[in-house]
Amino acid sequence: MTPRRAAIALIFLSCLISVSLSGKQLHVQAAGEIPAPEKFLGFRVGEDKKLARWDKIVEYMRIVAGSSDRVRLTELGKTTNNNPFILLEISSADTIKNLDRYKQLERRLYFQGGSPTESERDEILKSGKAVVLVTCNIHATEIGASQMVLELVHRLATEDSPTVKKILDNVIFLLVPSLNPDGQIIVTDWYNKNVGTEFESSPVPWLYHPYVGHDNNRDMYMFTQKESQLTARLLWHDWFPSVWLDEHQQGSQGARIFVMPATDPINPNVHPLIYRWNGMLGQAQAAALEAAGKEGIIYNSTYTNFWQGAMAWSGWWHNQVGLLTEVASARIASPIEQRRAQPGRAAETGAEDFQAQARRQTENPNEPLPPPRDVTPRTEYPSPWLGAGGRSETLLITN
Repeated sequence: MTPRRAAIALIFLSCLISVSLSGKQLHVQAAGEIPAPEKFLGFRVGEDKKLARWDKIVEYMRIVAGSSDRVRLTELGKTTNNNPFILLEISSADTIKNLDRYKQLERRLYFQGGSPTESERDEILKSGKAVVLVTCNIHATEIGASQMVLELVHRLATEDSPTVKKILDNVIFLLVPSLNPDGQIIVTDWYNKNVGTEFESSPVPWLYHPYVGHDNNRDMYMFTQKESQLTARLLWHDWFPSVWLDEHQQGSQGARIFVMPATDPINPNVHPLIYRWNGMLGQAQAAALEAAGKEGIIYNSTYTNFWQGAMAWSGWWHNQVGLLTEVASARIASPIEQRRAQPGRAAETGAEDFQAQARRQTENPNEPLPPPRDVTPRTEYPSPWLGAGGRSETLLITN
């Protein structure tokens, strides 16, 4: 990846945050306007207590792919529960027309078929695109990314702004709207069944991924699950993306979003350039958010640079820049209120672990969260999250 195209990929990832080999492909030119997600769903994406179920998400993506020359949809296979596991390839219309050529350039970049010749290398650097994969919603209760993709795909398919044009001209964007469609359905159905009742905040009383539950994110070294196998085929048999961002959600009380780099120690078996690049791209995300006036962006916290079991982390051993984001959670699609910390006044003391926090929120869903405790500006957290802003004493944390 050239520095210029790396920069475009960096810009692209920042924009994202702020706002199969044998599968059947769907890419049909069609007349007519692509409906906005709000019109298609009947509610605004991110609206309190509203969720789009996986079948509706897939239906919308098929409509977009059938109407846009910028989007191609491929069903990579079926999930454990026989739901479609899909990939969207998004770029300029000209790139989409010549996608196989760019795919072969990317494969040569990753030494498929031997080392590239000098002339091939020059063609890759001159003509290739930045290939960026974003995966969403592997943990089904971390539902926000599976909802965000509707707005994102609509924008990339329909908008003609200079920003979007620059992205489409320079990037091949690979999007997996959910790495866990079965869990997305389970969580959405459970929430919709209980919304408006005393059980609205209750956790799903069974595994939200067949067989492995939360630990589907720990399967990229064993490939015991169909979803992991399909992801690996995409990553290391088909496309070989240079950058891989896996989107997650974290707890509700602290920072609004974690970006790379993660904490020490690093793994000495990973090439040092991987750590340099995930730091550069992660910091570009943070800078873009703070330039847009956002607060609560943290790095070098909570998540380790050593552990090799997670999804995007596994890309490090294939010379792919694996990135993680963790965004503050709501109660699935129900808002959370949080009191504001007073600058200059000592924050509340006493740590509360994740289980205790989850239990308290379940038992007292209408009780506002206490003010954030970590309010000290520093290098990795220059603009801490203080809670509600302006005249309000609470903040609604939504998707």
